[in-house]
Amino acid sequence: MNKHIAPEDSLDAIRFLNETDEQGVLAVIIGVSGPSYRPVGAMMAVTASGHSLGTLSSGCVEKDIILNAKSALHTGKPKVVRYGLGSEIMDIILPCGGGLEILLLPTPSKTLMHSIVEETGHRRPVLLQVHPEAGIAVSTSEDDSFAPATCRILMLPKLRFILFGKGSEITTFANLVNSLGYEQCICSPDEHELSQLKHTLSSTIHLNAPRWPTDVHTDPWTAILLFFHDHEREPPILLHALLKPCHFIGAQGSRKTAATRRDRLRTIDPNINLEQLAGPIGLIPSTRDAKTLAVSVLAEVLAKERITGFEA
Repeated sequence: MNKHIAPEDSLDAIRFLNETDEQGVLAVIIGVSGPSYRPVGAMMAVTASGHSLGTLSSGCVEKDIILNAKSALHTGKPKVVRYGLGSEIMDIILPCGGGLEILLLPTPSKTLMHSIVEETGHRRPVLLQVHPEAGIAVSTSEDDSFAPATCRILMLPKLRFILFGKGSEITTFANLVNSLGYEQCICSPDEHELSQLKHTLSSTIHLNAPRWPTDVHTDPWTAILLFFHDHEREPPILLHALLKPCHFIGAQGSRKTAATRRDRLRTIDPNINLEQLAGPIGLIPSTRDAKTLAVSVLAEVLAKERITGFEA
């Protein structure tokens, strides 16, 4: 059975139910037919009072999900609701023309939800085995010993960024990433810039010399980005970064700069694997301003397929 990677905001729904004092329902998309605004694995939390977090459509079915969630809470039994293609609910139409199969799980186990939040918080992936009657079972490995599941959903740690550099490019990118709620670590030789970024959702490290900070760790869901104009600072950092597990590694600069960077790294270490090194970074070529570069680089990082991490 194929695994589906849950969107990052699914973890927010689980965290919301884990922290609330109310009884609640976890709504999970377990099947999609045709086009769909949200994928298998998308989740929405609904409390007994009708408060909700998350979305499973473009706004077409959320009110009905809340009503069905209250019904599931009353019976105490899981419930599957189908909208769109193949649905018996004729008065709710999905504009995309597809179909959604949604499992409503009343009062999911606090222990289970805490386990998911804790594991992903420690940067470890979690595999959910979802069954309409048995509910959800959790594994931290590719364990197939559970009862047959309707679908298997991977909850991955949220993407985070480790940024190196100085100048408007790194501060603009850091502020963009912060506005979207991503975790980040900012490493710069410029103490003034670091002080300006203290308000962001990040840790900051002053680089006295071009090096990889000893207390900074990476994993398969970490993006490493270099925003230096002084490219002489890059080799010691990149040589360490290329040996670490990560989602993305890239450095700013022109095509000529990128070629020179690769040549220099090969000169220092002829055996270095440069396959993962991106550059020039950004989907928009030859950008000339920091804001466009920030959006362009973030889009490239997000466009790269995320790996499960079980094989890392």
